[in-house]
Amino acid sequence: MIGLVGPVDSVRAVQDVARDIDFAGELVARPYQQVLQTPDLARELAAFCQVVLCTGRAPYALVADDPALTTEVQYISHSGADLYHSIARILLDRGEFPRVSVDTMESDLARYAFNELGLPEPVTIDLASSDETGLAAVEARHRELLASGEVAAAMTCLSHIHRDLTDDALPAWRISHTRPTLADALHRAHLTDQLVRSRSLELGVVLFELSEADLRKLSTFERENTRLSIHQHLLKLAHKHSGRLNALDDRSFLMTVTRGVIEEAVQRAKDQQRSILTETAVGEAAVRIHIGGGTGTSYGFAESNARQALEFTRQQGVPHVVYPGGQVVTASAQRRPEVRLQDTDGPVLQLAAKLGVGPLSARRLMNAIGQLGDEPITAQQLAHAYGVQARSARRLLASLTEAGLAEEVGLRAHPGAGRPQTVYRVNLTAVTNGG
Repeated sequence: MIGLVGPVDSVRAVQDVARDIDFAGELVARPYQQVLQTPDLARELAAFCQVVLCTGRAPYALVADDPALTTEVQYISHSGADLYHSIARILLDRGEFPRVSVDTMESDLARYAFNELGLPEPVTIDLASSDETGLAAVEARHRELLASGEVAAAMTCLSHIHRDLTDDALPAWRISHTRPTLADALHRAHLTDQLVRSRSLELGVVLFELSEADLRKLSTFERENTRLSIHQHLLKLAHKHSGRLNALDDRSFLMTVTRGVIEEAVQRAKDQQRSILTETAVGEAAVRIHIGGGTGTSYGFAESNARQALEFTRQQGVPHVVYPGGQVVTASAQRRPEVRLQDTDGPVLQLAAKLGVGPLSARRLMNAIGQLGDEPITAQQLAHAYGVQARSARRLLASLTEAGLAEEVGLRAHPGAGRPQTVYRVNLTAVTNGG
């Protein structure tokens, strides 16, 4: 299903187009009276829709970074065709075109369209921030320009600003979407919906490994009894999630599920709820369980990713999941930097080439330096953030210095014995941009 959020007029227009292209049955609409209602409506739709479609940039900006939304969020952008359509309507109505202010569209696009038609160049107004303050600033700027006489009318993509201005008898026109723009947006949302559905049915594998150190503390009877208890517990979990469970050896189990089950488990773990990824100890003997999950288009691929995730879990003590493409996430409420097992990002590859390290090492270094921020650091601090020995961190800092991305700025003495540590200032911006 596709959830739709927007003002009443925009929602009605999308529904009309959806009926024309036989998409009406896929839409669940939630119109708002005020754009600030968008987050609550989007969260409601996310409970049962694979895609939430906003009718413009402003409502989208309010929910784009909402951690409570785990579904795909898209918006219907105002295109050049929409702007030309609105200009044509005004010219047909008035026979002339005044200088106007235009909001929330790309400034270059708006100026290009007006210049191409030989119209007075507009004053463009950007959405500076995606909150109530930013929206209020857009309306205030329109009013300021109208009051000063710098523009004769306002053109707005936002229904509530159009309503507020016209209610005060100020000249304002609404930039509305053309039908082709709406149809194109619906087709893209439909394709995303299908992609999300098919992706959720990918194979998923979860590996459970009983802590060998904990098992050694038990007698033979306790060890076998604990293993049987855990086996029974995992069988129930597998049945609950329509999966299968296989015992690999005396202390390892493999559960086959779907990607959708694993993604839901990750989200539940981040929300501090129990899931198949948070069963860290079972039974009276409290044997810890290391858990790693993986997904893939084949069983072998999913299992390979799960084994890589299990290795991360052993190292860090928190369940991990590895997805196709190398993305690694933690099943934990604690925010951790994202790791990737492979990387094609331009700045990462540039930094890797400059330092003579692999892309994965470059990504980890970016994350570590991002954690430390702009303050001067020592090799020991970088080692702690990066997860390596101090001597390895010193080599990394030497490479950064040689590449012109860091410089020595002093020494830091210990209060007790020991050599002073060299202090470096790393150019965070340059590192993040690939050097």
